[in-house]
Amino acid sequence: MKSWPFWIAGTLVLAVLFHISAILAYPHVVMGVLHSRVVESEGANKMTAGPRASAEARGVVRPSPDLLYAICAYDLTSGPVKFSAPVPDTYWSLSMFAANTDNFFTVNDTQAARDEVEVILVTEDQIVPDPKGIPIVVAPSAKGVALVRTLISSEDKLPALQEAVKAARCSVM
Repeated sequence: MKSWPFWIAGTLVLAVLFHISAILAYPHVVMGVLHSRVVESEGANKMTAGPRASAEARGVVRPSPDLLYAICAYDLTSGPVKFSAPVPDTYWSLSMFAANTDNFFTVNDTQAARDEVEVILVTEDQIVPDPKGIPIVVAPSAKGVALVRTLISSEDKLPALQEAVKAARCSVM
């Protein structure tokens, strides 16, 4: 009896298993690398505003030169993390990404009830005794990344927009 059909079947099974494993692992690896880079350079639970995006900038995937960015690698193992940021008079958003790259929370300037957004991020088992009316968001993972984006609507407004992005905060409560 010829053994080559078994070798082909075994190779196909291994290829399928490897493919599925790679697809499941890739998002976690990508976010783990990003999280580690931000923590190494800036620390965990600290919002950091980057310079205006250029052709050389790659801190954010496919950055736009029309946007200003601030990033925070959050780590909820130390407790709930509070995010706060002023909302300028242009497009603005705060997005939160889980350890598998899923975007699980976003708020933008049109959804903001005030000129400042505050959010408390927790794990399922963490409790905030007195949130003082600040919305609580349950994160699907203890580690991830939060990203603030602000549109540069006019070059004249650039200094004020840069100050607004630098005023964004991320800290353990």
